[in-house]
Amino acid sequence: MGRLHIDFEKYLDLVEIIFVTLSSDGKITHINSKGCELLGYSREELLRKDWFETFVPEDERNSVWEVFEKVVSGETEGAPYYENNVITQSGEKRLIAWHNSFARDEKGKIFQSVSIGRDITEFRELQK
Repeated sequence: MGRLHIDFEKYLDLVEIIFVTLSSDGKITHINSKGCELLGYSREELLRKDWFETFVPEDERNSVWEVFEKVVSGETEGAPYYENNVITQSGEKRLIAWHNSFARDEKGKIFQSVSIGRDITEFRELQK
């Protein structure tokens, strides 16, 4: 029986959710096609950009960064679900529902966040 080879990169580009990983200092280390499309940038433009400075609205930046920083430092257990706005290249605000996880090194220290997000902007507007 042959081995099944799965190219997860291709699958991540097919899904209609944002998949993004951030280093512990908030820099983008990976983003899928949906994330690039929503934000309005190419993957090359996004890699190594500071997520919080570039995509989180200024009025939300401190609170979102604080949650991230507390999780990465080990001060709190995590934020498995979180909603916040992002700003696209065109300046549009989009509300994203995030599901978050964190990767740890062999010593248990968090070195990367792994997040999937769904744009819920229209859904929230309909709820109002």
